[in-house]
Amino acid sequence: MMDLRREPRQRRESIVPMINVAFLLLVFFMMVAVIAPPDPIAVEQPVSSFDDLDHPTEVLVIGANGGLMRGSLEGDAVFDNLSRHAVTIRADARLDASVLAQVVSRLADARVTTISLATLPRPAINERTE
Repeated sequence: MMDLRREPRQRRESIVPMINVAFLLLVFFMMVAVIAPPDPIAVEQPVSSFDDLDHPTEVLVIGANGGLMRGSLEGDAVFDNLSRHAVTIRADARLDASVLAQVVSRLADARVTTISLATLPRPAINERTE
């Protein structure tokens, strides 16, 4: 006699829950991501060892050649209608200090009370001598 019984198939695990979790994570990260627009002028930021935690809302960008931008305003128009009492300056590291001093003076004339200079953190210095 011939045995015609079938062997039971092993049940495979479903990957649907893993796909659901992956899409939920994708949606979560897309919702919480902060996408900042690029600076209107290419700026190489100077470095410092001080980390300032204050983030004023007005940002004034100064290029290496002294070009000024604030939002969509260019040149001397950046000093018009400064509604905030605090301004962050994002200046190119190659900017001449006298140009920066003139901009700060103009901001003071526009009654800006707090001026911050955005910098990058200074890389740690290797103390070993080789």
